[in-house]
Amino acid sequence: MDTLLLTLLACLWGETGDRSQMLTAAFARRWPGRLTVILGLVVAAAANAALSAWAGSFIATSIGVGARGLFLALALLAASVAMLMPVKTPDLLVRWRVGAFGTSALGLFILGFGESAQFLIAGMATARAEPSWAAVGGATGVILACLLPLICGPDIFSRLPLRMVRRTGAAIFFLIGSAMALAALGLL
Repeated sequence: MDTLLLTLLACLWGETGDRSQMLTAAFARRWPGRLTVILGLVVAAAANAALSAWAGSFIATSIGVGARGLFLALALLAASVAMLMPVKTPDLLVRWRVGAFGTSALGLFILGFGESAQFLIAGMATARAEPSWAAVGGATGVILACLLPLICGPDIFSRLPLRMVRRTGAAIFFLIGSAMALAALGLL
């Protein structure tokens, strides 16, 4: 259960102000009926989380216990760096003609590749050997982060101190990741 909660919180914080959340806000502007966008979001987040957790469990069988902790530490450090980088506006997929569900499911699924949430889920599945809980927690965290602009309105970003939220998250991920890396290397 710890794996679920930790992955949920890490993905929720890591996705705040990120491209997936921006794309969801664009979908909220584009389609007033948000239920189909929400369903597409759930499908995309669940599929990406399942793939990430599967990759993490596969990696866990190939490496030792110390390397598993180091893998999670590297995922946290990568998320820290990603939170400090400027977020580029994603392609809003206005030329896609597959409807609200298809565009949100496929668009968010494709956008999720290479995002920090994917690495956090894989890292947690590797280190904790609980891939199912990592997948559920990660998918829930991504869904909650992306629901924010759907529930509060797409202009929510102008009302939130995203720069402070992202920098604070980067600092926390960096401190935890550094401590875990030092412990995995036997230096702490």
